[in-house]
Amino acid sequence: MSLLKHYKVYVIVVTYNGAPWVNKCLGSLRNSSYPVKTIVVDNQSFDDTTTIIEKDYPEIDLIKSPKNLGFGKGNNIAIAKSLKEGADYVFLLNQDAWIENETIERLVTVHAGNKAYGILSPLHYGGSGKSLDFAFNQYLFRKYGPHLDSIIQSRDNVVYDADFINAAAWMLSRECLEQVGGFGYLFAHYGEDRDYIQRLNYHRLKLGFISTTRIFHDREGKSFDLSKREKMVWYYYTGCITRLADINKSFTSGFFSVSFWCFRDCVYAFLRKRFFSIAAFFEIMKKVLKAKSDIIAYRTLIAKSDKFLFISNADLE
Repeated sequence: MSLLKHYKVYVIVVTYNGAPWVNKCLGSLRNSSYPVKTIVVDNQSFDDTTTIIEKDYPEIDLIKSPKNLGFGKGNNIAIAKSLKEGADYVFLLNQDAWIENETIERLVTVHAGNKAYGILSPLHYGGSGKSLDFAFNQYLFRKYGPHLDSIIQSRDNVVYDADFINAAAWMLSRECLEQVGGFGYLFAHYGEDRDYIQRLNYHRLKLGFISTTRIFHDREGKSFDLSKREKMVWYYYTGCITRLADINKSFTSGFFSVSFWCFRDCVYAFLRKRFFSIAAFFEIMKKVLKAKSDIIAYRTLIAKSDKFLFISNADLE
């Protein structure tokens, strides 16, 4: 394998109360076979996250935000810094994930021969390392079906196309970031990666994964501090906003699509006497209509050719 060590690779980790995973995450980056510069943006953690980093990882460039900026904006600040310092690649890694020692090296080497891909990702395994991450498996099974097993076993440095991969482990090229920009401001946490891939498609860049290396994402059994009803309202509202922001489709067709999607699922849940109700549909659509002008303004902005990172000077202070 060609090491291609002349490429500058920056790794970005956004943390929030990530103390249980700091050593696995940052320790794996320290042991990377490919040299990396790591930037951590901490979203005002109130546990020992920053203390551990300052004490045990002096090589880390730690940015301590005075407020919780969310996943997207936290990444955007570090992306802007990475590009300013000359990064050729930016690798986004979740705080609750860690890499194999050759993960970065393999991604860079494979991308060097596949420039049509704006984003490459390794295989995502669960924290135990025994099987694919449950959501990652679902994303790829929809596209590859029973062929997915043979793809996972492949040892060739082939890039496989993907329709969606969550941003737990993304290798983005500089060209991609300069063309597509940073994460969108409509999405403080969740939905930003799907929106980004929609914009990636708009710019005719591709998303892919390779099967010769893995990351481990320790999110099994995690739950949100919300009621079941609140979770569902949040899920469908975020899904609606993401679909309506898709500039590959018209806003009008998107609105009819999300309305049907929500109404169908609400009726289905109601008939099965589950916790979701018809009233929830009207609550979701009311929130969507309230956000309409913001979504249209966002669509107008991202359709422009200007390069942007969705950050202000205040965010950089």
